[in-house]
Amino acid sequence: MHHRTLFTAVAAFGLIVAATAVAITDRGGESAPGEPGSPSPARPDNPLGWGGPADAPPEPGEPDEPTGAPRCAADRPAAEATSQFDGGTLSASLSHEMIDAGRDSERYAVIDIKTEPTDTDARPPLNVALLIDRSGSMNGDPIRQARRAARGVVERLGPEDRVSITTYDTRGDAVLAPTAVTPEAQANIADAIDDITPRGMTNIHEGLSIAYDQLREAQRDGALSRVIHLSDGQANQGVTSTPKMVALAQQASTEGIRTTSVGLGLQYNETLMEALADAGSGGYYFVGDPSDLDPVFAGELRDLEATVATQATLTIAPRCPGVRVKDVIGVPTERDGDALVAQLADIAGGEARRFVVELEVTGPESVGAQNLIAGRLDHEHPGSGTASSTEVELAATVTDDEDATRASVSEEAMAEVLTVKEAHALHEAALAYRGGRYDEASGHVEDQAAALDRAVQHYGLSDDLAGGAGARMRDFGDRMDGATPGSPEAEADALGSAEEARSLQRTRR
Repeated sequence: MHHRTLFTAVAAFGLIVAATAVAITDRGGESAPGEPGSPSPARPDNPLGWGGPADAPPEPGEPDEPTGAPRCAADRPAAEATSQFDGGTLSASLSHEMIDAGRDSERYAVIDIKTEPTDTDARPPLNVALLIDRSGSMNGDPIRQARRAARGVVERLGPEDRVSITTYDTRGDAVLAPTAVTPEAQANIADAIDDITPRGMTNIHEGLSIAYDQLREAQRDGALSRVIHLSDGQANQGVTSTPKMVALAQQASTEGIRTTSVGLGLQYNETLMEALADAGSGGYYFVGDPSDLDPVFAGELRDLEATVATQATLTIAPRCPGVRVKDVIGVPTERDGDALVAQLADIAGGEARRFVVELEVTGPESVGAQNLIAGRLDHEHPGSGTASSTEVELAATVTDDEDATRASVSEEAMAEVLTVKEAHALHEAALAYRGGRYDEASGHVEDQAAALDRAVQHYGLSDDLAGGAGARMRDFGDRMDGATPGSPEAEADALGSAEEARSLQRTRR
């Protein structure tokens, strides 16, 4: 899942996706959008006081021990590991080289996926579906800029590519069936775009259904398919249930169709658009000014052209009983037995993604080297469909020397963890404010800023590495305290802060 915001001028494709695993709810591997979690009491092994599975028993039916045949004893410690795959590298490292014997603790593993730049001249063919909100609120500059951005996409496509156009107002409408972008077809495609005019209400569900059907019709072996969805409003016609619309995107994703969401202005439903992008394994943008639509559409197309891996997943599994993979923030995950699986969808050439995984570890009584987790990247080649799998394993030293354990921490890894945890908390607070829950947002800011302060002290991070942890939270709180609740200025600030925070969660270098 790939997400981005023009408000902060940070693109999600082609940058590092920093996804920190931290349990914000008691639903391992799941976080409900827009629901700030409550901090747990601080403990020596949980200095941030973040709520989650550390404070709750396993869910009914969830296995107590890893499935399969885990190998606990390692031949030697392996706090770092690297494995090559075609066109890239999978590497991993632990936040601590050691764990305490017979003691519960939390640990982190940093997993990096890096790919080599690719030649876009040799790219696979593309199937692009433009889905454009044409409801009455798009009148004026928004619809003019949307038409301009759509024409820009078509100009970048070639005869081997296909484009379709779907619009929605009170009803959905297939404006242009999947069409090869030949020189002869360019004029007809441009006319179809120019004929899009605002009217009516907002039936997002019907528009999505038609756009996905258009791409199913256009799918070919070796081609990449993507819906680019632009909306400035709220669904108010037809099926308006967010879960039902998200289910459409999720089903399309399993068929190799990605969904990118572009929210325009201040009135669109950011929860829905974000959820569609997550479920659809695509990008997510917030665009405050219609004139910025063209570079967003152009950037999305460039990333699509540079795709080097499709159907990518990252599976993080424990290698020993007593090790629990807790959660991944910023990337939707599913539990598969004792493992967490993140759907990464497509990976572009020259891209670097980082995942910081939080682990709950019960140290064995005996000292020595112990396997902790394995990270496995599965993907397909975009042209041939050939499947590939690459794995790395990490092992720590179990010791009864607590001083040695504390000294084995990687300050760089912990600084990365704090940055992403702060970004997640800021995202939650900003969405609460946007939802009119002003007291909840204020309390969340105060609680999480204090938790970050405790963590900096606990891990002994320098000012340079801590990076002013908590500063963004406090700055947001101060701005909201001085704003008029519900004013356009405050709404724009909250929305911009939410998207900046979301980007920080997923785009750390």
